[in-house]
Amino acid sequence: MAAAMAAALLVGGCSTPDSGSAIDAPGARGGTLQLLGQSDFEHYDPARLYVTPEEHLAVLYAPTLTSYVNAAGLAGTKIGADAATDTGQHNSDFTQWSFTVRKNLRWQDGKDVTCADFKYGVERSFSSLLTDGPLYQRQYLKGGDTYQGIYTQPQGLPSVTCTGDTISYQLRQPVPEFNYAVTLGIFAAVRKDKDTGVKYDNMPFSYGPYMFSEHVKDQRVVFVRNPHWDQSMDHIRRNLPDSIVFTVGLDASVITDRLIHDKGTDQQAIPFGNTQVTVQQAQQVFNDSGLSKRVVSGFDGFVWYLAVNTAKVKDLKCRQAYEYAMNKQTYLTALGGTQFGTYATTMITPSLSAYRKIDPYGLANKPQGDPAHAKQLIAQSPSCPKNIKLDFINNASGGRTAAAIKAAFATPRESPSHRIPLPATSSTRRSASPRPRTSWSMPVGPPTGRPPRR
Repeated sequence: MAAAMAAALLVGGCSTPDSGSAIDAPGARGGTLQLLGQSDFEHYDPARLYVTPEEHLAVLYAPTLTSYVNAAGLAGTKIGADAATDTGQHNSDFTQWSFTVRKNLRWQDGKDVTCADFKYGVERSFSSLLTDGPLYQRQYLKGGDTYQGIYTQPQGLPSVTCTGDTISYQLRQPVPEFNYAVTLGIFAAVRKDKDTGVKYDNMPFSYGPYMFSEHVKDQRVVFVRNPHWDQSMDHIRRNLPDSIVFTVGLDASVITDRLIHDKGTDQQAIPFGNTQVTVQQAQQVFNDSGLSKRVVSGFDGFVWYLAVNTAKVKDLKCRQAYEYAMNKQTYLTALGGTQFGTYATTMITPSLSAYRKIDPYGLANKPQGDPAHAKQLIAQSPSCPKNIKLDFINNASGGRTAAAIKAAFATPRESPSHRIPLPATSSTRRSASPRPRTSWSMPVGPPTGRPPRR
């Protein structure tokens, strides 16, 4: 639908695009960072993370073997060693990768993090109890297509082995980018004696720079420093705050309003979890010289999209009809116009090095769509469903997005015999990661950097 542009209002002390990168800005240790979010994260268990904001937070308590470096622009798409000593060693055909767990990496109780902890972490991620995480470990690891997880098969996965501090992965096929794959939480360490199964999702045991102090579901999460973290070994994070308070359950307009007024603890607050300046408050923020200096704006790494469930909408022509039927101009206008995005013709955004300008449907210059062609495709698709359900996150922002999508389809385009089914807008979904195999036919893909699970 649209390539997302971030327009987030930050605290008064943060740098702006005109004053240099916040990554290089000076800062002192201490204080409390306030994170303001619309809803609690669905998961904190590293094995169940498949949404970018969740993964961003997880590097504070469950650092992976490699992580994305803390840099601006395309430099931020590179990886560096995190829990490992380097970014991995591989054989000649990329079917075996090895990583050595670095020294002085300790759990919050002071015990050393071991290779066995990383092996156990990935093996538990195969369990059917730990839903919603990525499936790359099943696709990549030899034997991963049949392994049922450490709870069911406690003998473990033979393709994951430890030799001293070095963990090795035998792969089913060559994977040159496997050292990028291990940035995912499914490859994070979990200590067996601290594993509480599905309850681990509430407060995972930490071996990162911060640990959980409190988690009140749908209200707040509090992080404090892990006293056993060796900052001199950390080349990914600066870890300046002494504590981090993540307050959730706030409407996006409330978050923006609090940042505008900039009082009390909100002077140390930033929006978190895909929260941006709202359309209703945009002009106030952009037209005020003091506020506009605090705005970070530009393309982020994500695309908003509608993912048609191929298990429920099986005819290709029917699915293509929705691409031509949607008026992206109406949609983008409803979301605030070009200050908040631009029209997308590919799932890759211009901010990524993999971006190539392509236009497979020939709609780059037709943001209003091509309803005539959509009707032709519908006429050729007798199996096209008469009703279709739109799946979106059940919060205020999700509702606004759904309304904008419905408006983008609700133009006088239908004829009695060749009607384009309009998506119904109702959802009880909490997850930021859509699940196409449910009853929903058209999930809204949020800017998470991940496709919906198939």
